[in-house]
Amino acid sequence: MTGSVAFISGNTVAFVAIAGLSGSTRSTAITRTVAFTGSATTAVTVLFLAKPARDTGRAMAQENVDVSERALDAGNRHDKAAWLALNDPEVEWVPARDWPESDPIRGREAVWDFWVAVNEPWKERAFEYVEVIEAGDDKLVTHVRTEMQGKASGASVVFSYWLVITFRNGKVLRIEYFAERGEALEAVGLRE
Repeated sequence: MTGSVAFISGNTVAFVAIAGLSGSTRSTAITRTVAFTGSATTAVTVLFLAKPARDTGRAMAQENVDVSERALDAGNRHDKAAWLALNDPEVEWVPARDWPESDPIRGREAVWDFWVAVNEPWKERAFEYVEVIEAGDDKLVTHVRTEMQGKASGASVVFSYWLVITFRNGKVLRIEYFAERGEALEAVGLRE
């Protein structure tokens, strides 16, 4: 990203992002207004690296952003039916290499069960997107974050990972986790 400006008013943030990543011939300046809850530091930044609005790819990118936000919200609310409806039956979850559970999980029910199991030891909290980057018609790179506190220990941990989310027919097909932004960008053929 070469520059961005945020205008904050109440619970609304207007972002003007002038973005350009090496390896991308599809960069442009986009303005996006996002409503949020909480402090300005937890607001969602949405960057679109897309062709001009007349391109159908732009509409696909927005649809992918909407689907990913609704899926994250459904997971935060523990709404299994809503989450399953937003994910392809063949969805694949690929944990980061530094996780103990590093083998891919396949299928909606298995991925949902994994999500529930890995979140069980933690007190209630919400995951949120800090940054979303469109990476073609069927992929997003997102930065997801939350502050977690263990139910038993009370220990606090910051969960901060980069995801590459792939879509098929308007549903999430694959979610791959990365520890670093550069790794996620590289996975979709972009560089910082």
